[in-house]
Amino acid sequence: MAPIYLLLVAKLRKIVGVFAFQAPVTKPLNPFPATLRRGQP
Repeated sequence: MAPIYLLLVAKLRKIVGVFAFQAPVTKPLNPFPATLRRGQP
């Protein structure tokens, strides 16, 4: 259970990182990355 959980967390962090990286580029086209980045603590 723990290894799977760690893998999911790593994958989520990678996805969030990609969204945060693309946010300034896709902001005029798609507001989702901006809201996702704003929702992070």
